[in-house]
Amino acid sequence: MALIKCPECNNDISSEAIACPHCGKTLAKGKHCPMCSSFDVGRIGVSFQKFPKTYKCKTCGYKW
Repeated sequence: MALIKCPECNNDISSEAIACPHCGKTLAKGKHCPMCSSFDVGRIGVSFQKFPKTYKCKTCGYKW
């Protein structure tokens, strides 16, 4: 378990939480940024490279 920031109220919460205990924001289970733990990520396309980077964090800009 790690602490992440709630995308709504910016308080520290458990990475395994279903909802923020502070503001009640429902957290999406799924992709989150491995650098900053933000759930605000999006696909950047599919590439035919050997190791394509298919996701980008909209918070810190990290691609993986």
